[in-house]
Amino acid sequence: MSNILIITNNKKILELEAQYQCIKVDYMNISVREILRCVQERLASDSLVLLCNPLCGRSARPFPYISLMLSDIDSKYSSGSSEETNISMWNDIMTFEMMDEKNKKVYEEYSKDILEDFAVLDKDLVENGVRIIQSA
Repeated sequence: MSNILIITNNKKILELEAQYQCIKVDYMNISVREILRCVQERLASDSLVLLCNPLCGRSARPFPYISLMLSDIDSKYSSGSSEETNISMWNDIMTFEMMDEKNKKVYEEYSKDILEDFAVLDKDLVENGVRIIQSA
């Protein structure tokens, strides 16, 4: 695995894979809820840790895309992660999932332009996270 694995339902994140050698993008055309379940399974089975809280920079409104950054537990990028931090972040994510499930009909009605705006915003949040993690 590359040093940073990004699991996402946002195609724009694939652009980052060409820009940063340290990342591998696992894009899936599935719902936010399904992405969260996939990450939950990977965290449980693959000795991975979350590198940053994917909800930072997001408001409580429904968000049609989510990108989670993970790394091997012994990677140089995971040095600041602890089990306690991962549990705290995961609790935040589960709270978001419950809100998202209640509100997802809202973003199902978004226009293509609004969906594009959300995709760009998610990509920018992820790219800033990659830059911060690399510089740490």
